[in-house]
Amino acid sequence: MEDKKTNETDVNYTKFACGIFIVRADNANFNADFSGMPRELPDGRIYSTDKALKYCIRKYLHEVTGENVFVWRRYNADGNPFTLQENMARSDLKGSNPLEKALNNIDIRLFGATLAIGKEKQKTEDSDVEPETNEVDTEESETDINSLSYSSAVTLELLKDNWGDFFDNTEFEKILSAIISKEKKVKISSKDGDDYEIKIAKTKLTPKKLEIKNKKNFSITGPCQITYGINAFENKSQPYPSQIQSAYASKRGDSQTTLGLQHRADEVHYVFDFTINPNNLQEDGPINAILKNNAKNYYLKEKDVIKFIESMRYGVNYVTSTTKTGAIGEFLLFVEFERKNSVTGPIPVPFVPILQTKVKITKPNSDGTSKRTIDIQGVLEVLKKFEENYTITKKIYCAKDFVELDSIPEKDILEIY
Repeated sequence: MEDKKTNETDVNYTKFACGIFIVRADNANFNADFSGMPRELPDGRIYSTDKALKYCIRKYLHEVTGENVFVWRRYNADGNPFTLQENMARSDLKGSNPLEKALNNIDIRLFGATLAIGKEKQKTEDSDVEPETNEVDTEESETDINSLSYSSAVTLELLKDNWGDFFDNTEFEKILSAIISKEKKVKISSKDGDDYEIKIAKTKLTPKKLEIKNKKNFSITGPCQITYGINAFENKSQPYPSQIQSAYASKRGDSQTTLGLQHRADEVHYVFDFTINPNNLQEDGPINAILKNNAKNYYLKEKDVIKFIESMRYGVNYVTSTTKTGAIGEFLLFVEFERKNSVTGPIPVPFVPILQTKVKITKPNSDGTSKRTIDIQGVLEVLKKFEENYTITKKIYCAKDFVELDSIPEKDILEIY
């Protein structure tokens, strides 16, 4: 598969793929625990959760490539973070139901998610059967928001004065637009993420809260799965604290400003495994049952995989927060498997074990060099066992200024940036 933007295509991705990605962090803290220290396994090795890497991937996809990303912190007009319902109600999400809206986000097609989807029962004209649909079913419930009576025109100021604690200006604009259009009701969302139906009469606006009936969690298993990143640096990685001084006192009258701590580690090499199994979407029973003929439009595409690889190559470097400054993506191995003998049904999946345990990273004997030696011979030996049944394509990327690859010809190495 080509990794150039000009070759992006909407065709389905039909291969199994896997690989390893390594993040180097110098005097940084790529993934802290809740005490602020770099995360450590029970044996003392430093590690990172997959969430830290996925954050870098999502941030790059959202801010650089302009992709729709679902799992992202967004804020309403009052400066409060979106609820899940507010996120689902975004105007940039296309689709006729919650599942389509979710799958229109590249991170859901890559990593999956758990969503709350309701069920609605309808009688058909030809049958007494009440089939389930994928629409969110709502019913009215009691509400503590009082009706708004008025004798003259409804204005934004009137709505804010009476309902400003419950709804933001965006929702008020929907009400005003509905009044101008002479609609009898309009659906809006509260600051808490609840849905309301506003009934519009000549002298009164009456809110009714809408409840989702039979709401169930719907889990989408994403094709792209990432493990925790485990430190593979054979030299001892050392976490350390740094005392810092704030510009402000803790309370009025203090003669000293506040002291605090920052935590870093001198040098860590986080090795992540990843797999790409398109069957997770293509063979998903609920997705195919709910979306029917439209389901194939939301399978993993070649362009999704291209952007996934691109975002790993560049995403860590793109995030320059206080703790992640000093972290770079230093190595990426991307491996695709294609069955030699064609088969029908799901895409064949080779049972490739975890590869991160086969990676060795050492510091050369020469003093003063920033380069580190990465040995992936153990990884290549594992992959070789699958060559009898699969055509295997490998791409190796590395930061050549920082990495020496043991026994890999220079012509087979691509620059990661």
